[in-house]
Amino acid sequence: MNKQINRKRVFFAFAKLHLVLRELQSDLGIDDLSKPELDVLSVAIQLAKGEATFSSSEIVGHPLSQQYGRATVYRAISSLEDRGFFAPEQTGAKHSYTLDLETN
Repeated sequence: MNKQINRKRVFFAFAKLHLVLRELQSDLGIDDLSKPELDVLSVAIQLAKGEATFSSSEIVGHPLSQQYGRATVYRAISSLEDRGFFAPEQTGAKHSYTLDLETN
């Protein structure tokens, strides 16, 4: 019985957290992103650590991205680039990006 009560509490906490996350996504204007796009954006934010660049291969190799096929990840990268979240790096490095969270 005690295990069931703890499990219920965990599910209630999950539901509350999920609602807060959805509200935050709406506030940020990213509530229309697909799950792969949200995951790829999250990975890029972790990889960029502020102002650093990141590559598409780093995104593909990240554990959060590995639940998707490569084509899905690359479509998400392309979509995020089209929406202005990712800017191609100007140094000429192929498939390197910087993150732009200010203009979105």
